Amino acid sequence: MGVEILIEMLKVGTLVRVIYPDYVAGLSGRIEAQEESGRWIVRLEENPFEQNDQPFILSLDESDFEVIKPPSF
Repeated sequence: MGVEILIEMLKVGTLVRVIYPDYVAGLSGRIEAQEESGRWIVRLEENPFEQNDQPFILSLDESDFEVIKPPSF
């Protein structure tokens, strides 16, 4: 997949699977925003910690996740 295609797919709402960090690897989430640093804010679909219904937010590099499904607009 070319870099240009990947950049176009990385938009708010894109569904991704976390690769790193290990404690949440394999979980899915949605891109919420891009930071000024270029990192991506990802909200996990479910909180991996028991008895906590608060959203779990991560700041990830592009190499820390893979696209499952681009947003549908």
